[in-house]
Amino acid sequence: MQAKRLFSFFAGCFLVMGVHAVPDDGFVHRLTLTEGDKFEFETLQFVETKEIRYRVHSRNFLNVLSAVGDEYSLETVNRDLVFAIEGGRDTYLPSTTTTVRQRSDGKVLEIKNDLSADAGRFAKNPNNFRYPLTPVGVGGHWDNLVPADPALGTPETIIRYVVSGRKMWRGFDVLVVDFMNDSSIETPMPMRGTTYIDGATGLSVYTEAYFENHTKGEAMRSSFRMQIKS
Repeated sequence: MQAKRLFSFFAGCFLVMGVHAVPDDGFVHRLTLTEGDKFEFETLQFVETKEIRYRVHSRNFLNVLSAVGDEYSLETVNRDLVFAIEGGRDTYLPSTTTTVRQRSDGKVLEIKNDLSADAGRFAKNPNNFRYPLTPVGVGGHWDNLVPADPALGTPETIIRYVVSGRKMWRGFDVLVVDFMNDSSIETPMPMRGTTYIDGATGLSVYTEAYFENHTKGEAMRSSFRMQIKS
């Protein structure tokens, strides 16, 4: 169950990442989606704890339920969830659904899933991607301040996003954004990774990331990869 919670939460977080690119390599701080839009992604996560090592794989379907003014309602359905402990058999898990209500600037207003009431604390999770307040071009960066979470014992921290390039990837014109914790702030949940942002929709079409979790006696390391199915 812990594996399923972690995987579903990471997948739900990354599927709502995005910034909208413009021809001068800058950013416009908003999603550009239309009600009825549908996208399919494939995700793979490897996790290592003190007790076990395992992988989780799934297909993820992102549906835009509504797009009204500056607000979106997005549903992510994780299907074909396969959980495999190292050296063991594959276990097929039931599908899960995560619904996110957010503004086009990335601010999450509400998040619900069928696994954990803790999903409502998304704003205090470092995976909560936030858009730059002003356009950012290749070579530029912006920071996201993540509030402290007393329940987890995590201090206030900063995630830095660096626009390292622009390229064509599988037919998508993408901006390449690297992200990592501010190294000057010690945190029990370090992370780093790279995401490709589609200029047409503002969605992350590819993400690879590495996380650790050392809160409340946990000792977890995880690598995560997500990519859109074209």
